[in-house]
Amino acid sequence: MAGKTMSVTWLGDVDASRQLVTDGGITFVKGEAVKVPVDVEFNGRPWANKFRGNPAFAVDEKADVVESDEAEQPEEEGTEKAALKAELRQRGEEVKGNPSLETLRNRLAALTA
Repeated sequence: MAGKTMSVTWLGDVDASRQLVTDGGITFVKGEAVKVPVDVEFNGRPWANKFRGNPAFAVDEKADVVESDEAEQPEEEGTEKAALKAELRQRGEEVKGNPSLETLRNRLAALTA
């Protein structure tokens, strides 16, 4: 199934030290663009309206593309891994090699428990 996506960048919020945020199941690393599905609704509003109306996010209208779901999945996983690595490093943790997504999630969960 193909779907339209848009490029969305989280600019940050009032907590300047915060480097990532998860919104609607998508993890955003501060300053890094993420492809977000346009046709999916969030709290009864299309994704496009949610991010366009929020000053903490920048939307690149020219980056809208149509791709298959299969092409999006590896990028989403890579983006989440990058976000988790950034958060661990922010907390003073060393991240070596290419740990699995599950390993990164578990390490962060252990730190926040």
